[in-house]
Amino acid sequence: MVCFFKDKMAFDDCLRDIKVVQNEGVKENEGLGAVFGETICELYEEYINSDDFKISEISRLKRNKMQDDYITKYINLAKYLVDYFSQ
Repeated sequence: MVCFFKDKMAFDDCLRDIKVVQNEGVKENEGLGAVFGETICELYEEYINSDDFKISEISRLKRNKMQDDYITKYINLAKYLVDYFSQ
């Protein structure tokens, strides 16, 4: 097995995560099962179209005193990020 991790701790964390994902209880969980069946692009699209992004993330930017121009660019970049990297 080729190791792409910078240190043993990161590798151990990855192994722990794999064991969790392969756990039968986790596999049988309907909510997690739906997530495991989707691609990263699908999950990202769901997030971009969610209230969590539209309300919470944009509110966070406003709380951090980001200008409206910046927020508009941020939203556009987020919406077209997958398309950009798919080309």
